[in-house]
Amino acid sequence: PGFFQALEVERALDAHDVYLDARTAELRFSYLEPNDVGAMLAAAVRLRGRATGMVCLERTGGPHAWSEDELAFAGGMADQVAQALTNAERKKAQAALQESEERFRHLFDSISDLIYTHDDQGLLLSVNQAVVRILGYPREELLGRPLGDFMRPEDRRVFLEEYLPTLRREGRAEGIALVLGKDGTRHYLEYRNLLVATDGVPYVS
Repeated sequence: PGFFQALEVERALDAHDVYLDARTAELRFSYLEPNDVGAMLAAAVRLRGRATGMVCLERTGGPHAWSEDELAFAGGMADQVAQALTNAERKKAQAALQESEERFRHLFDSISDLIYTHDDQGLLLSVNQAVVRILGYPREELLGRPLGDFMRPEDRRVFLEEYLPTLRREGRAEGIALVLGKDGTRHYLEYRNLLVATDGVPYVS
C-alpha cells in the first residue's frame, strides 16, 4: 500500500486529515472510519536502513495539525525503538557467539590429539587439554611462553633457525619434534603446521 511505501522514504508521515491525504486515504474503509481516526502521525522504525515498523500517533474526532514538537516526539520514539531492537539483536548475536565458542572449547579440549597455536615468533597462543596433560604444565604456565622453552638446547636452535624461518618463507612446515615435559619426560610429536592470519595478525595452526 502507498501508506507503507511512503514510510520507506519519509522520516515521518504527518497526515493532518487522513481522508484528504493521498498517503492514508486508502486506509479509510478498512481502518480509519471504523476507528474514528481523523489525523495520523507515523514515524518509521528503521533497522539497517529499512523501515521495519513504526511509531504511530492518532487523533480521533476530526483533522488535527501536527506540531513540530509532536513530529520530533514521534521521530525520537521511533529512534529509541530502533536502538532497543538493535541492542536486542546484538545481545542475541553475542549470546550465540558465546555458545559457539563454548562448544568449540569443549571440542578443542576433548580431542586426544595435541592441538596448539603459536605466533610467528614461536610464542604459544593456545593449547588444548591434551597438551596440558602431556607436558604436565597448567595451561596458564604454557600460554605466552616460547615453544622452544620445552625443547633441548640443540632442538631449540633448530626451532629458531630452521623451523620458524621455513614457516615465514613457505607458510607451512612439517616434521617430528622432541619436546620435554615438566618432569623431563621426552615426547616425540609429529606436526603439520600452517601459517595463517586473522585480521592481518599471523599465527601458526
